[in-house]
Amino acid sequence: MTNITYVFAGNRKNKNHNNYSGPKEFFYGFDLFKGNEYNLEIIEPERNKSLIAKPLLVIDLFFKKIINLPVYLNEFVSIKNIKLLLKTDKLIFVNETTFCSLMFLVLFLKIFKKIDVYVFVMGLYSKKLRFPYLQKIHFFFIRVFISGTKKLFFLGQGELEKANKIHYKVSNKFSLFPFYIDTNFWQKNSNDEMSKNDSILFVGNDGNRDPHLFLKIVESLPDIQFTAVTNIKEITNSKFINLNIVNKKDNPKITDEELRSIYHNSKAVILPLKESTQPSGQSVSLQAMSCGVPVIISLTNGFWDRGSFQNGIEIIFVENNSIEAWTDIIKEIIPNDLYLNKVKNSAQKLIYSKFNLDEFKHRLISEIN
Repeated sequence: MTNITYVFAGNRKNKNHNNYSGPKEFFYGFDLFKGNEYNLEIIEPERNKSLIAKPLLVIDLFFKKIINLPVYLNEFVSIKNIKLLLKTDKLIFVNETTFCSLMFLVLFLKIFKKIDVYVFVMGLYSKKLRFPYLQKIHFFFIRVFISGTKKLFFLGQGELEKANKIHYKVSNKFSLFPFYIDTNFWQKNSNDEMSKNDSILFVGNDGNRDPHLFLKIVESLPDIQFTAVTNIKEITNSKFINLNIVNKKDNPKITDEELRSIYHNSKAVILPLKESTQPSGQSVSLQAMSCGVPVIISLTNGFWDRGSFQNGIEIIFVENNSIEAWTDIIKEIIPNDLYLNKVKNSAQKLIYSKFNLDEFKHRLISEIN
């Protein structure tokens, strides 16, 4: 029996044990390994109350503030996790934060035990350094961490290309592994509240969303209704009559079921993004497409899979990321229901055939075996 341990950034252990019925994409294949062949364990961040908590916090602060790496030793290093790792055959990190936080410990434990390490990467090579002259040290530590891995799965093509240039000597460990979603969840459901709505939807909170550009679009198109599902302050504090904000900070976070209904009741999803090599907007785009909603998105260097998505066929790119380009495209496309239907049907077909959890499972099992 193979012992597989997943390292999550939080809130997966409870969902796994509580008959969770929501989308499963952010389990990164954990539930797909359930069976007689595998013994599964989970590591998540926990509050450290031991004597070494304060020294670990100092180290964390140094790496986060100076080296600009998301290191949280204080939340991941514990006797319990050491014992668990010593029983682990295959270790899967779901993002760069969990990876950077545990790799010091894993590199040490690999002296005593063989552990195959796999990492899902989305943003490791996209961080803006506070102190550019420390760039070599920043990438040195990433290189040290990579030395203990078997494979890094890049969720975006742009970031993979950047990594290949910086760490070309170990690029044989890198592969493109675009995100997949739970298409069984992200589709029309009889429980979803359905209503005719011509609203254009914005979803997301990450730092590569461009709230300033989004609000300029809203302001420039007063006759079009917009909806924003976000807690970005610049957006939630705005006062536009044609903008409906679904989850302001003082309201509870909306459920995935509610978000699914919002997708179905939207005419299109727009994702104005800042330039980055990080594949921002990936999960929202795939979810919307699976629900049959066309996506309009900034074409950045971080777009995740340029080989699968064709402009005007499965997705609509805004190549010149200006307010004029955005408003021109929206004014041209939104009234054209025939064109929007063609795009959403092509996109949905692509998602169902290529970006579903079955495809994810086959790919992941083949990679780690």
